[in-house]
Amino acid sequence: MVYVSKRPLKPKTLSRISELLIAHIANIKTKQSSERFINEMLTDTEKKMFAKRLAIMIMLHKKQSYSTIMNILKVSRTTIAKIKNDLEDGEFDFIISQLQNSSKKSTGALSTNFSIWLDVMLGMRIPPRGKNRWKFLDEIEQKRIK
Repeated sequence: MVYVSKRPLKPKTLSRISELLIAHIANIKTKQSSERFINEMLTDTEKKMFAKRLAIMIMLHKKQSYSTIMNILKVSRTTIAKIKNDLEDGEFDFIISQLQNSSKKSTGALSTNFSIWLDVMLGMRIPPRGKNRWKFLDEIEQKRIK
């Protein structure tokens, strides 16, 4: 559970801190720097929370059923419903548009891996159980590199 102090900040202080955080994030230029920032700034629980929230947004956008999302991400129906309501209210339009733009523009490994991961998680290519069940991902990546 993420802990939030019960003592609220003054709105002006919170606004200033938020501006500084956004400015700092905007100055991060590389994947390595982004990764380091996230690892230093967020706990493992917070990272999982953000990752699941993003995955739920994408899966809902891709018209996946609640049961599919619940089974793959191990989240509750309530969590999915909250994110769906926000998605319908346009709360995540920027995030969805950025993901669509990056997958159209980029041919790099990051977007390729993300697309493959998404296909797998959406059940389009769930591998059989066993020792080398994810080996096909490495094979796809090797073909892409050549």
